[in-house]
Amino acid sequence: MSSLGAATLQASRLGQLSNWPQGRSLGASFGCRRSTRVGAPRVHNGHRFIKIEPSLHSRSCSRNFSPAKPHCGCGVPAAGASRAAAVVVCSSSSTVEALNRQLSQEEESMWKASCDVLATSLGLGADESSRLVARAFGWTTQAFWRQEKVEELPTPTQVENALEVLRIDLAMTPEEAARVVRVFPELLACDVEGRLRANIAQLGSQCRLKGPTLTKAVIRQPAVLGYSLDCGGNCIGECNRCWARF
Repeated sequence: MSSLGAATLQASRLGQLSNWPQGRSLGASFGCRRSTRVGAPRVHNGHRFIKIEPSLHSRSCSRNFSPAKPHCGCGVPAAGASRAAAVVVCSSSSTVEALNRQLSQEEESMWKASCDVLATSLGLGADESSRLVARAFGWTTQAFWRQEKVEELPTPTQVENALEVLRIDLAMTPEEAARVVRVFPELLACDVEGRLRANIAQLGSQCRLKGPTLTKAVIRQPAVLGYSLDCGGNCIGECNRCWARF
């Protein structure tokens, strides 16, 4: 074959890329497992087959709204996942270093006391307790609070009152309460009367849930304790706080 013919054939084969569906992931190794994926096209360059890899931008999972971790176990971080965590826990001295601002001695003492309440009540470690408190009060992610709470200082009283709702109102064991807090730590910062107990009352009146059935429903979907709006089917983009999910 002449050099002109070979060049024409190569250009024709490379031109197949222009027919690749727009908006579809090119790399089978990238993207969320729950999304539609297609293997990357293989193009012959005259000597060997090469694989066209997607850009690094396609590694961001479009379903992941939390910068702290992958949303569905797909292993693909959300955009902004490289942002440093707002709080680092030093378990040896049980202190907290705030990367965004330095905690005063009084604030640090309040933080430690709040974490101690959580750790003692649920049998959690110091590191895990501090991470949960950080997320609950808006230090690491705004996926739930949407700027309603930003780096709010926790108090032992608030944490204790929230845990009391799980322990007394819902009759949860420490193991069940720990499971709920791990899934939805934001409940620790929710208003006890206006949000937690109000939502429990709504589950009883509107969904006719009570006793063990109510407890199991909350364990299955802990975020229901923090729901604060009902779009009525006309989505306003705050699904993680909407009763439409229940």
